[in-house]
Amino acid sequence: MRFTPVYSARYEDRFIRDLFFEKKYPQKRCDFCNSRNVYFVDEENTKLRCRDCWKRSSLTHNTYLESTKLSLRFWYEVIWSFVLDHPSSKAQKLLGTSNHQTILRIYRTIRRSLYERSRRGREDLEDGGGSFREDVERHEDLAGVIGKYVDGLDGKNHPIYGIYRVDGALRLSLLNGNSLSVSELGGGLGSLNEEFAPDGLIGFGCLFHGKGEYLQEDVGVQLEGLWNFTKSHMQLYQGVRRENWKYYLKEIEFKYNARKEDYEKQVERIVGYLMDQDIYTKDSAVDTKG
Repeated sequence: MRFTPVYSARYEDRFIRDLFFEKKYPQKRCDFCNSRNVYFVDEENTKLRCRDCWKRSSLTHNTYLESTKLSLRFWYEVIWSFVLDHPSSKAQKLLGTSNHQTILRIYRTIRRSLYERSRRGREDLEDGGGSFREDVERHEDLAGVIGKYVDGLDGKNHPIYGIYRVDGALRLSLLNGNSLSVSELGGGLGSLNEEFAPDGLIGFGCLFHGKGEYLQEDVGVQLEGLWNFTKSHMQLYQGVRRENWKYYLKEIEFKYNARKEDYEKQVERIVGYLMDQDIYTKDSAVDTKG
């Protein structure tokens, strides 16, 4: 695919390849038997062969880039556009490419990797004990507050998310899938069991617009910042499909928690998520062949 490098123009191909390689292989090893008795079989140093099982491992095998025909430099450019909050249409113009759908697919892949990583983190928390029911008991007014907020929307179908504090960062979890009725929310919000982080429930908000309601005064400033960030961020998108709400929510979560980091650091983190074999599943892969 033809494009004009913008963010990677100062880097050689080797630098970009090494970045992706190091994120997948902190130490060179075989993808199949985990042996470290491996060696490169190509001049570009992107493919390994194992001396134990004799299988080959490619740089993109078992990652979100598997089977992609796009260059690593193009991925790197699009990741930068994602971190800088460029809509896909603006990224297309900056890169001087005619394939808008390919950039959209890469954006979807990034959001899915953020979602899968968040799911893995939630499972780790659940293994440590605790439950959403305990959170509700600590905040008995939660159901009433959300119910009052829902009634004020006059039946409008807007996604509501819960806000949690986990390990010093804010985590967001979609509360409603298809409806904002109190009955759909299970009265006491019991339907949230599948989509929550069980530590530190502190409030909730609406993904698109509304006034937002919070539970604790001591975290009000931080939550208000998240609320304003969410509203300004979602204005970039002219509507979001219902089945994609949870993915956009994880994009907001990542960018809000990383807002004080250098952009280059955020890009490296996303590269790490895309190359992380522990969170990648073939069922969650997005076609990015281009």
